[in-house]
Amino acid sequence: MSGKVYIVGGGCGSYELLTLKAKEVLSICDCVIYDRLVDNSILQFCNENAELVYLGKEHGNHTLQDTIHKTILKYALEDKTVVRLKGGDPLVFGRGGEELDFLYDNNIKFEIVPGISSSIASCEYAGIPLTYRNISRSFHVFTAHAMGEYNHLDFPIISKLEGTLIFLMGIANLEKIVNGLLENGKSKSSKTSIVENACRPNQRVITGTLENIVSLSKGNKIKSPAAIIVGDVVQFQNKFSWYDKMPLSGKSILITRDKKRANILYNRLISLGAECYSLPMIDIEYNNKELADLNKYKAVLLCSSNGANAFISKIDDLRILNNIKIGVVGKATLQTLEKYKIKPDFYPNKFLVNELIKESVNHTNEDDNILIITSNISPVDEDDISKKYKRNFTKLELYNTKKIKYEEKVMIENINMTDYITFFSPSTVESFLESINYNTSLIESKKIVSIGPVTSKKLKDNNLNVHLEADEFYAEGVIKSLLEDK
Repeated sequence: MSGKVYIVGGGCGSYELLTLKAKEVLSICDCVIYDRLVDNSILQFCNENAELVYLGKEHGNHTLQDTIHKTILKYALEDKTVVRLKGGDPLVFGRGGEELDFLYDNNIKFEIVPGISSSIASCEYAGIPLTYRNISRSFHVFTAHAMGEYNHLDFPIISKLEGTLIFLMGIANLEKIVNGLLENGKSKSSKTSIVENACRPNQRVITGTLENIVSLSKGNKIKSPAAIIVGDVVQFQNKFSWYDKMPLSGKSILITRDKKRANILYNRLISLGAECYSLPMIDIEYNNKELADLNKYKAVLLCSSNGANAFISKIDDLRILNNIKIGVVGKATLQTLEKYKIKPDFYPNKFLVNELIKESVNHTNEDDNILIITSNISPVDEDDISKKYKRNFTKLELYNTKKIKYEEKVMIENINMTDYITFFSPSTVESFLESINYNTSLIESKKIVSIGPVTSKKLKDNNLNVHLEADEFYAEGVIKSLLEDK
C-alpha cells in the first residue's frame, strides 16, 4: 500500500500568496519535501509533527532531481501523505511534469495544487500589468535557465511577438537575451524591467530599455531570482508601483520572541511591508502541573497569554470560575482570555505584574487566597507580597521558559541582515546576549525595540540603548512604534 503525494505550488514570495488549498494539505501532511525558492514563512503552516526535508537545487545541479524522485517514493511507500512543495506554480518551469511522470510510473496517487507563478506575480508586485487594452493583448513566458548550455530560445520568432515578454531564471544570461532580441528586430527603446526577489520585502525593481538594461543590472548588482520583463506595459511601472510604498517598506526587523508568537508577529509585519527575520531566543513549554482546588481561591491572576492558555487548558468545566475574580495584565493576555468568552474582573492600566497584584487587593479581603499563574522564571515572591498585602498569594508555574542558544555565526548573520532588533521580555534579552557572549558591540549600531519598561531595564542594565519602547506593552504596541519611527 502506498500513500499520496500532493504536488503543491508555494506561490511567489512569502506566505501571503499561498492558496487555501495548499495551506490545508500542509496542515495534514506527514512529510514536506521543499525547494530552494520556497519561502520559509510558508513552513509555519505544516503539521507540527511533519518531517521537513529540504532538497533545494542550486543552478546547474541536475543530479539532485533523481534524489528528489527517490525521496518522494520512499515516503509514499511508507503510506505517508507527502507534500512536494515547489516555488511558484509546480508545473511552470519547475520540472513538476517529470515528477508527475515518475509518480504515474510507480502507481503513486497524486493531486496537483496550483500556485501563483512568478511570471505573473513579479509583474504585478512591480506595478506592471501583463496586459492592457490597446497596448498589450497577450503575454508570453520563457525560461532562460539553460541558455548557457544550448540556445533553445527562438529569438527570430520571439522578437516578432506582440504583447509582454517575460523571461524567468535569466539574469545569468541577460546579455544573450538582450542581444537575441535586438539582433532580430526589437527596438533599442523597448521598455524593459527587472524584478529581483519578487513579492518579498527585499524586492527590487529597475526599469530602462533594451539598450541600457544590461548596464543598469550590473550597476545595481541584480542577482537571481529575478524576472525580466519586456514590453510597452513597463511604462506603467512607476505609476502603478505599490509594494515599495507599504508602511514598513525598507525596514528590516529581527524578531526574538518564542516561535509560536513570533510567527504571528512575523505575519503581521510582513503584511505591512517589512523585511523580517525570526530568531526565537526562548521556547515555551506547558508542563504537567495540576491545578489545585480552585474553590478555595478568591481570585486568579493571569500574567501572560501563555499563562492564560495553560490555565484554561487544565479546566474541565469553566463554570468553576463562576465565583472567582479574574485579573489579567496586558492586552495580549486580555485578548487570549476573551477568546474563551471570559471577561476579566480587573485589568490595570499599567501593563505590569506588580500593578496587577496591587489591583487584586481592591477585589479581595484580608486573608483571602489568591492564585498567580506564572512561568518557571517568574520573579514574583509570594511570601513577600502575601506579607505586604495581607493576602495568601500562591504562585503556580504552569509553563516553562527555556533559553535557546545559537552559534555566534548564526547570530552575526541575523544581526547583519537587520536594522531593528525587537525584544519582548527580559528572558529574550538574556538569551540573546548569552548567544553573542555579551559582545554588545555587535548590536551597537542597531535600533533596539523594547516591549516595555521591564524589558528596557534589562537592556539598559547591559549598557544597550533602547531606540523605541512601546507605549502599550504588547505586540501591536511594538508595531505601532515601528510605524511611527521615521
